[in-house]
Amino acid sequence: MHLYDAGSVVTMLNLSAQRGVSMVELLVALALSSFLMLGLTQVYLAGKRSDLFRQAQAAHLENSRFAIMLLNELLSKAGYRHSPAQSIDVAFPKNTTALAAHCAEFSAGAVITKLKSVEGGQTGFCLRYQPAIDGELMCDGNRAVLSSKAPLQPAQPNEMIYVAVKFIPQSSVLEQGALYCITQRTSAQLMEGIADMRIEFAVGDLQSIAGTQGQERKLRESNPFVPANTWNHEGVVLGVRYSLLLASAPFVRDGAEVPGLQQWLAQADANAAQRLVESDHRRTYQQVSSLQTLRNRLP
Repeated sequence: MHLYDAGSVVTMLNLSAQRGVSMVELLVALALSSFLMLGLTQVYLAGKRSDLFRQAQAAHLENSRFAIMLLNELLSKAGYRHSPAQSIDVAFPKNTTALAAHCAEFSAGAVITKLKSVEGGQTGFCLRYQPAIDGELMCDGNRAVLSSKAPLQPAQPNEMIYVAVKFIPQSSVLEQGALYCITQRTSAQLMEGIADMRIEFAVGDLQSIAGTQGQERKLRESNPFVPANTWNHEGVVLGVRYSLLLASAPFVRDGAEVPGLQQWLAQADANAAQRLVESDHRRTYQQVSSLQTLRNRLP
């Protein structure tokens, strides 16, 4: 008969219960948890990239709508005169001093002109108009002033509104190009998120009206569109066609190539193409374009 000490049995059971996991078991657990964490991290990063891409697309859609609304509204004002009885050449005389730092001269009757100088990828156009009402809000946030509150009265020369719409590219990787409104009073940023901008003028000439001695301004049948920076004041500008390349913040895109950017680069000059390639940094892009006829300039 074997006799066992009850205290010894209890001690052996306690030692067995406190032994814990072995080193092999611990390494296996760490390996499994590492693989699990790696998978969860990849899922999180993929979801984050997808969310950033969707946000960028939504921002492109919003910016494209805002850009069209903004530019079309500004261009619709070009050539407006407070008194329709006043001839356009009298209402808009030749001017070489208004916004001279930004705009080329306005010839008599001209309501659109090009920027005076284009440097570092800047582009845009200048326009002028008379305010429709006293206190009309301008694109820089200030209000226009009319000395006469009576309707259909000619505006005074000093009441003319001159506006330069200028695109300035980004100066660093993390910044985005922006569109600015510049007036005689101040300048204001209209919108950002723009990688590049192209402006073309639709040019027309005076043509005789069949069966009469009158003349009318008609769009040229052959090559009516002229790049704004190469326009030399020939003919009269009857419309403006603009194209914008909207860009997201950097490091949003996964792929190496973007069709929208490649299509834009195919029509861009060498300097603009080099600037866009260098500032790409995996951004997403969207093109926006529109043609606005200068209704106030037509007969």
